[in-house]
Amino acid sequence: SYDSALGVGTRFEVWLPLLENVDQTTLSGRALSPIKGLEPLPETKRRGVDLLFLEDDPTISKGARIILESCGFTVEHHTEGGEALKAIEGRERPFDVILCDFHLPDMDATELIGRAIKGRQNQRFVLVSGRTIDELELGSVHPYVSRIFKKPVSYFTVARELHELLEEALKADSRQL
Repeated sequence: SYDSALGVGTRFEVWLPLLENVDQTTLSGRALSPIKGLEPLPETKRRGVDLLFLEDDPTISKGARIILESCGFTVEHHTEGGEALKAIEGRERPFDVILCDFHLPDMDATELIGRAIKGRQNQRFVLVSGRTIDELELGSVHPYVSRIFKKPVSYFTVARELHELLEEALKADSRQL
């Protein structure tokens, strides 16, 4: 429930059910997933799942990072494309996925992708935007964009899609061997 008064503020009350008769020993050491039906990645895979996250809005980035990390991703966050390019160039192996807001303070995603793929053709990008983006607008970088989400978006949904994307890539890599 909530109460709201102009000039005074708003008060929300959230009532959650109490979890009773839970044996804490069965929960200890077990990774729980906040997404129903999405199991956390096993520890062996989790160590290798590195995500570069670009978002300049601090209210979005803070909550999104918490969600993505709770779903098994190791998240490196930057607010500008220039910072991200330095992070990409400074790594021995590429990020597993780069999750990027389409509009950053210093460049848009097409410029970032174009500059990032020069040295690493195997980068995967997932974009988030407040407006619809089509293939023509992405131009020559389109093949590197695996998914596009339109804001507002639940980062639980994004996490689920990222898991699916990485699972598809893992299967494709094993078929090529």
